Amino acid sequence: GYPAVLIVGEVATMRSHVQNSLPLRDKLFVLTHPAEADDPLQTRLSQWGAGVLLCPSIRIDPVEESTDLIKKLTHMEDYDWVLFTSKNAVRAVREIFQELGWDIRRFGNVKIAAVGQATSRLLEDWGIVPDLVPENFTAEDLFRQLESEGEVDATSFLFPCSEIARETLEKSILAGGGEFDRVTAYRTVAIEEPWHPDIPLSELSIDGICFTSSSTVRGFRARIGSEAFQVLANSTPMYSIGPKTSQTLAEIGARDIRESEVSDLEGLSDYIRRTQSEPGT
Repeated sequence: GYPAVLIVGEVATMRSHVQNSLPLRDKLFVLTHPAEADDPLQTRLSQWGAGVLLCPSIRIDPVEESTDLIKKLTHMEDYDWVLFTSKNAVRAVREIFQELGWDIRRFGNVKIAAVGQATSRLLEDWGIVPDLVPENFTAEDLFRQLESEGEVDATSFLFPCSEIARETLEKSILAGGGEFDRVTAYRTVAIEEPWHPDIPLSELSIDGICFTSSSTVRGFRARIGSEAFQVLANSTPMYSIGPKTSQTLAEIGARDIRESEVSDLEGLSDYIRRTQSEPGT
C-alpha cells in the first residue's frame, strides 16, 4: 500500500525536541500530492517544525503507448515553442530523448517555456535554459506573457501534458491565431485505496490540508470518504496552490480555503509559513 507517514507517534516525538524558535512548531499538515524524495513542500514544513502526514491521492504513470509523443518530438522543426507546465512533462520528454539517444540539440531553434520554479530548474538540470518563465505560475499567466511578447498569432506550439490537463492554453492560443498541438506525455491516476492513518483523522488536530491540483482534491475526498471529507471541510483550513484548485475545493464544500499567491510548492510553503506564524493562527 501507499505510506501514510510520518507515523503520528514519531511526529509527536519529533515535536518534543524541536526548538521553540521554529515557526511551525506544534503544527500538523496533510499533504495530498504524490510524494517525492526532494519535495520542497514536505521538506520545508518539516524543517520549520511541523508534523507532516502523507496521503498521496494521485500518482503519475507513463503513457501506455508513447508513439504519438515520439512522433511529435521527431518533427520538432514543426513548432516554434514547446510549453512545459509541470515537472512531469519535462521528465516524460527527457525519458524519450534518453531512450532514443537524442540530445538537447534536437530542440534546435524551438523556444522553451516553463511554468513554475521546479519545472524551470528541472529543465536547467537537463541543460536547457527556458526562454520564458511567467512571473506567476499559471497557464493563464503563461498565455498573457506570450501574447504580450507577440508570440501567439501565426505561432505553433507543442504542449506535452497529462491527459486531464486543462484546455485553457489551447483555447486561448487558438483564439489568438496560433496553432496548438496537445500530446499526452503522462497519466494522472487516482489512488483508490482508502486511507486509514494510525490515529483517526477525527482525533487529530490538523492545521491544514494542502492541495496542489483539482485532481488531488477529488482524490483525497475519495480516499477518506465524502462524509469524513465534509467534516474536515467544515472546520479545517484547506491550502490551495492556485485559483482552479480553490474553485474545486469551493465546489465540494470547503469553507476555509487559503490560496497561495505563488502557484508552486515553494510558494505554497512560504504562504503556509507566513499565515500560520501570524498571531491568532
